Amino acid sequence: MALHAGGAGQVPAFGGHHGYVNDVPEERSKRDIEMVMLEVPKPSGKPLSQVIFNEKLSKDFQSQYQYRFGQTPTEQSINNPSRSDGYTYYTGETLTVQRYQEEQQRFATYMGRKLVEYHVDNYAKNDPALKPVYELKDKVSNVNVKVQKFKVKWKYNFAGPNMDVSIDNPYGFEFKVRAEMSGVISAPTEMIYTLGYQVTKRVRVTGLHNTWDGLTQIITTRQMTNSISCSLTASQDTKPQGRTVQQDLLLVGLAWSN
Repeated sequence: MALHAGGAGQVPAFGGHHGYVNDVPEERSKRDIEMVMLEVPKPSGKPLSQVIFNEKLSKDFQSQYQYRFGQTPTEQSINNPSRSDGYTYYTGETLTVQRYQEEQQRFATYMGRKLVEYHVDNYAKNDPALKPVYELKDKVSNVNVKVQKFKVKWKYNFAGPNMDVSIDNPYGFEFKVRAEMSGVISAPTEMIYTLGYQVTKRVRVTGLHNTWDGLTQIITTRQMTNSISCSLTASQDTKPQGRTVQQDLLLVGLAWSN
């Protein structure tokens, strides 16, 4: 029995309206877009580059690169022999691409050893079975002694191998001595003395002396913007041996970094 729309109290019959929409022309031009609700993505973690490298390693690599190839970008450019390969300087020394590449290879080898050492240490200090070994290594390679207002820090870098001795003081001076060695247990082959002072927030003066190279430098840098800095380097080289050519230089440089 079919029910029809009628008087009060009667239920409207299903299908009593002609068609299945109220407005056929509107239905023809109407486009319905389905909205799909996506799940909240799970945290992806740090990028692989940040897992392998971090700020501490980057600063160490930058410091080691400066020791080997020059303290400022201008000096690093001057020491690069690609522009003057085959030329003999007045000191009688020829700076060859081969020797420069050997220094680059040593630096790359150091980076590899340092990466392995850092990640092995990081694994060991988080492993209960290996943590005592890591703590012993840390005690052997890091020694801090406080004398009144001064704090002496001694650090042994197995990847170098080299030793760093620095002194923290309340006067704002930076004093550091680095001893480069040919083996894990050997006499120092090179001593590098560094004395620096932050004159203002933008101006810094650094003095450096390398015993093996016979190089003495006074470097003044000024940070002009967050990315641009200028430098003035007075350099004197008293020995024919070493990484740099034996010559006296006065370098003015402008550098950009991000």
